[in-house]
Amino acid sequence: QLPHPYLHEYLLNPTIPLNPGVRSLFSVLRSVLSEAVSRSESVTHFPIKMLSCRRKLLGARDSHNRDVDMTPEEIKLLEAILVIDEFCKELAAVTFVKYQRYA
Repeated sequence: QLPHPYLHEYLLNPTIPLNPGVRSLFSVLRSVLSEAVSRSESVTHFPIKMLSCRRKLLGARDSHNRDVDMTPEEIKLLEAILVIDEFCKELAAVTFVKYQRYA
């Protein structure tokens, strides 16, 4: 039980009408993802580095996981993108379960 009955609606409904200047979770995620996309365009071999970073974060130490040279700024960006990715997956799962309950 959340402290306010409309908190789920505010957090999970991207079409909810808001007053000017009020930001929702959807609008914040949209701006963060837009910034991440624009920054990722400057990363050479982005898909390869993203896969390597994902494997490192998961602790994979197999022979297929070759080290890829990345700058500290690229590592920070790639890790942030992966965290946002996982957060969005969790948010989608919560939304799915919440709305399946009422369907």
